Amino acid sequence: MGRDSRELVKVALAACIVLGVTALATPAAALVPSPTVIGPIPANAPPGDPSHDYPQLATPLDLRGAISEPSLPAVGGVTYKCIYE
Repeated sequence: MGRDSRELVKVALAACIVLGVTALATPAAALVPSPTVIGPIPANAPPGDPSHDYPQLATPLDLRGAISEPSLPAVGGVTYKCIYE
């Protein structure tokens, strides 16, 4: 077997491995359902309230631009807490 034949065999073997892995992975990916998203979860009490009626790691700060408290810097973001089923 010449050098070119060996290279051709290596390329053909690599192509078979890639095709085999792809064929095995495709059915598994098709079985995973899309999650149901519930939310955003409202914060009905400020963090630290004894009722615990707020999401974990909730903040009372207005992250959209510090509209309610002008002394705070504008962060430019909003956080939402959701449940994934």
